[in-house]
Formats: sequence, C-alpha cells, structure tokens
Amino acid sequence: MPFDEIVKICEIIAEIEGVDYIKTGSGFSGPTTYDHVNLIQKVAGGVRTAEQVKMFLKLGVNLFGSSRAIEIIEEFKKGGEEWVNF
Repeated sequence: MPFDEIVKICEIIAEIEGVDYIKTGSGFSGPTTYDHVNLIQKVAGGVRTAEQVKMFLKLGVNLFGSSRAIEIIEEFKKGGEEWVNF
C-alpha cells in the first residue's frame, strides 16, 4: 500500500473513539518495514527477531505484537540484553 494511503487510513482510524493502536500488518503480506513503523509507531506482524525489535525501539516504538514473542525474549536473555538498554 502506498505511504500516502497508509497515512490517510491512520488519520481516519485515529479519530475513532476507543481505538488504542493501529496494527502495522498481519505478516501474511510481507514483513513490517522500518518505513511503515516510522509512519505508525507501533508494530504487529512480521516481527521475528530481537534485532528487529531493537531497530523498532530506536524508531520510538513502544508497542509490539508478534507470534514469536517468547523466542524474541529468549534472544534478549541469551544476549544478556534488557529492553531498557535500547
């Protein structure tokens, strides 16, 4: 989807009462990109590694959704890293 359409959809959805976040994707149509995250600032869909999470944290993301959450947390633990370091 073109970025201008993503921005427009986000603007419309943000006006709806009770909406807490906008999901970046399901992961079925490809991974969430860093450019998408810059637009939306929350990530769900296609997040598979601790390295991706680190990059998203650097972009200011504070909400993640992933079917691989346990594996990602284990990656952080194995590396001796904590979420707050990023």
